[in-house]
Parts: sequence; C-alpha cells; structure tokens
Amino acid sequence: MIVINIEQEVSTNYLPDADIAISGVYMVISQTASGSWKHRSIEAHDRLMMITKGSLKATIMGKTEIVKTNDILYVPKNTIYQSQSNSAALEHICILYDSIDMPTNNLNINYFYTPGSHNKYIKLFESCQQEYWSKSFGYKLKTKSLLYDILRHLHIEQYVPKNMSKYYHSIKVAIEYINDSYSTEQLSIEHLAKMCGITTTHFSRTFKAMYSTTPVKYINNLRLEKACALLTHTNLSIAEISDQCGFADSSYFSKTFKSAYGQSPANYRNSK
Repeated sequence: MIVINIEQEVSTNYLPDADIAISGVYMVISQTASGSWKHRSIEAHDRLMMITKGSLKATIMGKTEIVKTNDILYVPKNTIYQSQSNSAALEHICILYDSIDMPTNNLNINYFYTPGSHNKYIKLFESCQQEYWSKSFGYKLKTKSLLYDILRHLHIEQYVPKNMSKYYHSIKVAIEYINDSYSTEQLSIEHLAKMCGITTTHFSRTFKAMYSTTPVKYINNLRLEKACALLTHTNLSIAEISDQCGFADSSYFSKTFKSAYGQSPANYRNSK
C-alpha cells in the first residue's frame, strides 16, 4: 500500500495571494437587449457581468470573444469596453463597483470566463441584485459580501493549478457549505468530512494544505469578519452578534475575538 503524505506533496503557497478592498457597489442591474446594437465606453467602474440568456461579442484590451449564456465577463475600471449584439435577445446581470486604489489590491481574474458549475454563480448574482434593490437594513454590507464571494470563487477556480485540482475538488462541497452556512450552522469536522466522503484526518490535512490554516480557524475567521462589520455598523448587543455570526455562546465569541484582535468586542466597537 502506498501512503501519500499530502502535507508534503501539496505546497501551501501554490495559490497567488489575492486581496481587494471594495469601497462600494455603484449599481446592480438586470438588463435585456434585442435587435442590433453596439456599445463602446471607457468604464467608470469595475464591471462584472453574467450572461443569463443569449450571447454578445465583446472586446476588452484588444481581445475579442463571443460571450455566451452562463459566461462571466469582467471589465476593469478605466478600460475601453466594446460590445455588440450576437443573438436575437440578450439578458444579463451586471454589477458595477469601485475598489480602493491601494498597493495590496492584486486580484487578477480573467476578462472572459466560462465556469464549470454556473448554478452557484447565477444564485450569487441574483442574490446580489435582489439584496441591492431591497434597500433593507444592512443591504450595502450584504451586497458587498456577495460580490466578495463571487470574486473569491473566480480567483480560486482560475488559479488552482491543474495538478492541484483533485485536492481542491475533494473538499469543494464542504468549502461551499462552510461559506454558505458558517453563520447559521454549528459546523463539525466530522460532518464536513462525511459530506466529502473522506476521513476527518484526510479532510483536515487536505484543508490545511490548501488554505494554510485549519478548518476551525477558517470558520472562526469568517465569523469574526462578520462580527467586526456588525460591531462597526449596528447597535446589536454582543450576545446578538455572537448568535448571528454562528458562535455557540457569547463567552466563546468574546474569547475568540480577543485572541484574534487583542481586545474585547466592546472595546473594538468603542474604538470605531
């Protein structure tokens, strides 16, 4: 029997660092076009589009491609963007957003992308649109959160090398479940491993090799990031924030928060 030490075989630095600071979402719109049309503009915002019906011919930075149903199109700010009709009818969801110009912004995604599994992107784009137009309390935070999730998925899928894809896909279902449920479910390593059809040891080793952290720390980081946003932008009590972020109890939340940020949730809120 051949035993593979996945921690040795998989480099923890295989994935390029990526970060982006989104200052705001300018607009999320669903558009329909028919007949013959042409469009040319110098983009004032970053543009992210998903085609839900039909196709179009697009040119970005001198590269021209046919963008079809379920494809995703990305046009950076200050870029000349040209497009024209390529089908009888076209429907798409478009997110226009702005990012802060800073040295740590190094998220590079393809201008043209055909996702292997388009259903999750359709769900994310539609949720982003619905949240933006709901104008409900906290909609700006939720809209940005959904946009970050789209960009994160695009980055991971486009930069996982082919020889690494088998490891990523072995835990992909658990990763997606974590990102969807971290604030509403009490997640266990046993349950996540079972979802992937592998042992808890294999799951933990694969996860750490891929993300350079343990599953528990990854989940807690997601919860803490949400907690920081709620502490800054709402008047919810510490107990309510603990509950909304998925922590088992407020004392564990406070202990974990202080360990990560060097101060209690209350002090963090008062410093903002």
